Formats: sequence, C-alpha cells, structure tokens
Amino acid sequence: MGEHFAYLKKLTEKGVVLLAGRTLNTDPSSFGIVIFLAKDEMEAARIFADNPAVRAGVFVGEVYPYSVALVGESIMKQNR
Repeated sequence: MGEHFAYLKKLTEKGVVLLAGRTLNTDPSSFGIVIFLAKDEMEAARIFADNPAVRAGVFVGEVYPYSVALVGESIMKQNR
C-alpha cells in the first residue's frame, strides 16, 4: 500500500492525478477512485497498469474516459 500511495502522490505532484481516495467502509464493497489526466486511452491504461498495487494484483479495476462538467469551490477547501 505504501508503494501505491507513493505512486499516486508522485503523479499528484506532477499534475497528473487530480483526485484520489477511497470509500470509508471496510467491507468487501469498499473501492477507490482516481481521477487523472491522460492524453488518450492508451496512456490512461499505462498509468493505471504502472500502479504498483495493480502490478502486484492487490487492486483490480477499469479505466473509464471522464469529462469534468462542474467543480465546486468547496472541493479545494475540503482537506485544508
């Protein structure tokens, strides 16, 4: 998990990851979401596949194209 967090933190510092987190429940329905910038689906798939937790089989998931329509000001204040 430490390598997973470090990978996402590095991408956040580079401006690639916009948002990363997980649900707070601890049962099997728990999941995480990472919203990141990629020039195309091939690059997005590479970013996802390069995650140490994905490579190790700890996490599985899917990449979906996403377009931001609105961003609330409160999201910037959420974790300050």
